Amino acid sequence: PYQITAKEAIALIADTTKLISLKNLNNNSSYTWIDVRNQFQYANGHIEDATNIYAPDLFEPFSIRYLKQLKKDKKMIVLYGNDIHEASSPWMILAQLGFNNVYYLKEGFEGYQLLQAKKSLTSLQEPEQPALDYAKFFIEARKKMNNPTSTKSVHNQK
Repeated sequence: PYQITAKEAIALIADTTKLISLKNLNNNSSYTWIDVRNQFQYANGHIEDATNIYAPDLFEPFSIRYLKQLKKDKKMIVLYGNDIHEASSPWMILAQLGFNNVYYLKEGFEGYQLLQAKKSLTSLQEPEQPALDYAKFFIEARKKMNNPTSTKSVHNQK
């Protein structure tokens, strides 16, 4: 049964404090990540330490017991899908059921992947170096073509 009124649910929609941004997250162990995407999407990549509970399964008795235990343990639950829309509906229903410790990720997993890619690019110590300097190769080849005495032709060797 719903734990909040319709008026309170409407107010929740405008409550941006339940919307978590990757920019504001720190390495806080009080977060419990729940990936609401299907198992195949989760298997192809997910936020480290995230638990996969497909959105329709969030309301099964085993999931509700798990969520109640997290609430009892004072854990912040952060739901995420591929984007904000995939997590916002499950978040709203859980909030109506009385889970006031549930938040959802603004950027979704797609935003998380972009942030991780940006971090990995900025963490490079030195730019990549090519295995072969093609510009130097062509400059040297052109010099040798303009000065045929500097190299022996393979055809002229016996």
